[in-house]
Amino acid sequence: MMDFGATLCKRSKPDCLSCPFNDVCLAYAQGEQKRYPESKPKKALPTRQTIMLMLRDPEGRVWLEKRPPSGLWGGLWSLPQFEKHSELNDWLEVNAVNPKRETASPSFYHTFSHFRLEITPQPVSCDRLGGVRESGVWYDVNYPPELGLAAPVKALLSQLTPFSLNPTPGHA
Repeated sequence: MMDFGATLCKRSKPDCLSCPFNDVCLAYAQGEQKRYPESKPKKALPTRQTIMLMLRDPEGRVWLEKRPPSGLWGGLWSLPQFEKHSELNDWLEVNAVNPKRETASPSFYHTFSHFRLEITPQPVSCDRLGGVRESGVWYDVNYPPELGLAAPVKALLSQLTPFSLNPTPGHA
């Protein structure tokens, strides 16, 4: 039976004229052979949410942290992530000097095989960081270092314009 499906009754190119069952086949009689077999309905993926902190210093650099070696984006560099705004606020209170929160950027989705991740980028500027220096690096958008980045992080960083302290237009 499996050979029959693999050789004659194929979805993309059914060979109905050679089929020994074409006289009793309803799909053939109705001219709808390409509709069968029907595709399995896609399973709905659960959605998770995360807030990605886009923390910039006075030089325009963005703070990145290395992910744990296993798990989601294992060993890659990523923006700090938080499930709730209260967690983000607590982190900023402990680690950032003079943080200034900007309007959150629009959320977007990154799809994995087993779930969808809704990412909300939260831009914040600060004068400097306190005690987290050993867990991350400042990413310079003018001279980006060679780092392994998670795909959505790479996309967010690519949207940032190079930063300049020179107020004269047209001069970098």
